[in-house]
Amino acid sequence: MGIYGVKSNNCECRGSWSTLDSDHRVYMSYPCSEHELKSGNKIYYELSHLLYHITKTSTLYQPKYLVKILDIKTNDKRQKCIKVELIHNRTIDVSNFNESKNIIYSQFDDEPMWTKIDDNTIHIILLYQGCHHTVEKEWKPFDY
Repeated sequence: MGIYGVKSNNCECRGSWSTLDSDHRVYMSYPCSEHELKSGNKIYYELSHLLYHITKTSTLYQPKYLVKILDIKTNDKRQKCIKVELIHNRTIDVSNFNESKNIIYSQFDDEPMWTKIDDNTIHIILLYQGCHHTVEKEWKPFDY
């Protein structure tokens, strides 16, 4: 039992996971400069949980997507809200999203949670969760 360090196979991102609880996800501890939470950077983010929640019917989504960070704001509870651009090449049908679950974010001048830009691009606003910020491929063991 313990806490284990991991490193990305493709970059210098580092994270950790623990056997001390049932949540065995990797948490990004030290993102590399290319994948840090910064406007303009592209990061891998697990969006499947969000997409399943807002979709009207059962659809199969991949777990992680490459997104470009457009903007970062902090809400009243000091949580980070991020606006990202997802280019999905027509693999996600926005017309299948449930409009009643579209949240309006006052931090972003009352913009909705998702906005279809064109057939290949969606802008999504969400509360940032470190456990969903990940790397492209798999993690490998790493000793700090």
